[in-house]
Amino acid sequence: MKLFFYFQDLSGTGPVWLNVFWAHLRAFSESVTVEQLVAPATIPGASKSLAGRVSRYRQARDHGPKLCEQVRRSLDPNGPNILIVYALNGEDIRRSALLHPVWSAFDFTILSITDACFPDETKQKHLSRFDRIACFCKDMGDMFEAMSGVRSIYWPAHTDVLNHHSASEFRPIDLLLVGRRDQGMVAPLHDHFNTPGRDRLFLDFVTRTQGTPSVRDEFRLLMSTHQKAAASLCFEASDRGRYRGCSPLMGRWVHGWSSGCTILGRRPAGTAVREQMDWPESALDLPETPADAIAFVEQVLSDPVGLARRRRRNVIEALRRHDTRYRLRDLLTDLGVQVPDSLVAGLDSLANCATAVSET
Repeated sequence: MKLFFYFQDLSGTGPVWLNVFWAHLRAFSESVTVEQLVAPATIPGASKSLAGRVSRYRQARDHGPKLCEQVRRSLDPNGPNILIVYALNGEDIRRSALLHPVWSAFDFTILSITDACFPDETKQKHLSRFDRIACFCKDMGDMFEAMSGVRSIYWPAHTDVLNHHSASEFRPIDLLLVGRRDQGMVAPLHDHFNTPGRDRLFLDFVTRTQGTPSVRDEFRLLMSTHQKAAASLCFEASDRGRYRGCSPLMGRWVHGWSSGCTILGRRPAGTAVREQMDWPESALDLPETPADAIAFVEQVLSDPVGLARRRRRNVIEALRRHDTRYRLRDLLTDLGVQVPDSLVAGLDSLANCATAVSET
């Protein structure tokens, strides 16, 4: 069996948000044989301008044949050969057409929607060629299925928990914030906890203070910092215009759980999210006013027993349900493909790690 992974280049540097996908690729690569197909760079406004359309034509002319030849050389003669296309937006979906000359060589073709992307950003013809659409948001996935007629499967947020989990007691950072925030809540919290003389550390984490690290190193730094934090702030995304009211489970929750953080903020409310975080204290919702939120966070951080309880439970649940290997297993099962021994071994390792954490 071979998995063809079609996405942006993850071997070097890239945009800051790209690092989380390196963990997906690592987990895939430890589970099955993977062939990386590097997609050409996204062209801003490619579907709206003449210059963009010309650039897309040149991509198809110059890059497409190279990709197709790579596929032909790399096919597993014993199969199955599975293509998975990661898409952040409609342009990523359209670029899958570069593989059209070898499309029939794949036994299965999967489109994985990994960010706020909606069916009206592409065309039905680009969707109907796929055998499955895996979507990180159940509500978005249902929209794609309704438009395309292609079966949608729910792939909630995941990461390489096996290699990046920690229940360590060493937590010098009290409160961690990464990325999206409710500024009306965060600013007062930041001012309060970082007041000179206060025995707290609230870190608003930025990875790019020492040049531009590789995608791999940036993800490792992200998870290392999470693992040194007692609590992490996470805010749901429905108020962001590009999500159009959808409220999916996002990667930052999984990163926090894997690292043993207590999660504070606003929990997502999308379809099927509740089942993904249904253990006690998986997230603690902040009170509505900053003053009440400050008092609540102080209470949480002053309770070492509660922090330790959530630290162990969150790591265990991440190991049991939110590793990328589970998403791959579920996909193969849905396709009727036998789960390879290497993936079974990874799943067994996750179970053993969860048992080890529970016994500490």
